[in-house]
Amino acid sequence: MLLLLACGIETTAVFGAAAPFNFRIPDNVDLLSDDDFANSNLVFLSKKEKLITPTGKATDPPVLCETICRPTNPEDRKKAGQAAAYASQEGDVDQSAFLETGSSASISALDRLIEQKMCKFRGGMWNNATQQCDAFMRATTTETSYDPKVIFARCQEEFSANYVPCNAYQALALANMYEVPDHEFYWLWPGGRFDQVSSAALRRDIGNNPDSGLDKCPDNQHIAFFHNWDAMHVDSWGCLSDQESHPVLCCRRA
Repeated sequence: MLLLLACGIETTAVFGAAAPFNFRIPDNVDLLSDDDFANSNLVFLSKKEKLITPTGKATDPPVLCETICRPTNPEDRKKAGQAAAYASQEGDVDQSAFLETGSSASISALDRLIEQKMCKFRGGMWNNATQQCDAFMRATTTETSYDPKVIFARCQEEFSANYVPCNAYQALALANMYEVPDHEFYWLWPGGRFDQVSSAALRRDIGNNPDSGLDKCPDNQHIAFFHNWDAMHVDSWGCLSDQESHPVLCCRRA
């Protein structure tokens, strides 16, 4: 939609309208024409009148404004694409594609630019090599039994050095916002480095943190996350046997 701000003086006096926000558009204005729409004279200044105060001093009547909208057309999309191309400083978008009025290349390039922006807003990073979003949260396609070094390595091998295992808070809060497969268990990591957890579930227990009162897993079990198991379950974390093989839920560090 294109927007136009139309302003005028007291419309009851000028247009004879009952409501103040009721602009009458001339019959010869083509609302689907960008130039006609943008240059329409919706304020008839030639009919402006002065209000005379009791003292005889003339004052201007108040200005009233409203927003008028109309559908976009191919020419509008071309101009919007050109503006977006100049405004964008990121990505590897072929800005010349925006110059092709109504072309599929123009629409594709504009869609890709929007994808780049949405990727960044959701905590991801646009990958120029693949022309896809490296999402903030991703699940590995391979499975592994519990081993701290292997869990960390699996995220970095499948994705990049910017990925580490997610913690329980990230998984519970954000899994439904990303493409995390349903009906699956995922290994998580409580926090800290791979050598700063022994049995803690929700944060590291080796280092400068007290471990009194921490949620912990039994011996030979560690924290995992189950996602959209069925209609009777709510996403949760739990302690699974170290011998079980599961994917790892990975999150971007930056």
